[in-house]
Amino acid sequence: MGIKERFSTNYNLAKGLEYITCEDLLAVELNAGLLDLKECYELLFIEAEHLSDYELAYLKKAHNRGKQKAVTNACDYLFQRMKDRNGSAACIEYLRNAGKFTIEGSSTTASNSSNSSGGFSFNVVLPEGSTPPELKEAS
Repeated sequence: MGIKERFSTNYNLAKGLEYITCEDLLAVELNAGLLDLKECYELLFIEAEHLSDYELAYLKKAHNRGKQKAVTNACDYLFQRMKDRNGSAACIEYLRNAGKFTIEGSSTTASNSSNSSGGFSFNVVLPEGSTPPELKEAS
């Protein structure tokens, strides 16, 4: 059984690239939060039929990495905003309008205890047949 080489996340060290460059990989990663892979190809004037299987796989990995970073950044921003005054309501409304899932939520009120505070409780309801990202990675 041979050892398989891992894709480098430092695109300057990427080996075996013929048609694309390390800059192309970085551009795909940075634009993946807003563009699908085909749109990234169009942005960079890349013709998929000119790419080797290896380069296609590398571009897909860079795109997936960029999408995950964009999701992480968006979540970090939402959680930061939830700390602002009325931030949780604005964040929940944003998520509700995103169209990918629905929110079932309710306000929680503070009890009479001096060390408990009010907050917001919600459940994210994914569309039927979809799998949460953490479960996709495990399978």
